[in-house]
Amino acid sequence: MSVPDLKKKYAAESAEFLEQIVPVDYVLVNNSLKETVKGEKFDYVIASHVIEHVPDIVSWLKDSIYLKPNGILSLVIPDKRYTFDITRDESSPADVMGAYIERHTKASTASVYDYLAEGRSNNRSGRSLV
Repeated sequence: MSVPDLKKKYAAESAEFLEQIVPVDYVLVNNSLKETVKGEKFDYVIASHVIEHVPDIVSWLKDSIYLKPNGILSLVIPDKRYTFDITRDESSPADVMGAYIERHTKASTASVYDYLAEGRSNNRSGRSLV
């Protein structure tokens, strides 16, 4: 979101909070890094807690072509042992390559079901989430 949009979203927060919103260099266009940066190259890219949400990891990594030669891609990836996903299966190489070959742009029905079914079993309220 742009700074004005962020300030609008958090309008109920204190003035001190709103003053702490930092400048935003890029706002994602059509969910596409390519459209957003329009071919610009970067010395480094930092992606914190992003890759685990990407439906097609291979294509997403190929988007790192936006790095200058010898550029650095730094990923912050959550430690599954300390998340609600602890009991979920890890993605297999077949899952990763299947999503790439099929050009997934959103989570598969199977992965959404897996997430919701796992959430139900970890739900402390006792109410079904599926």
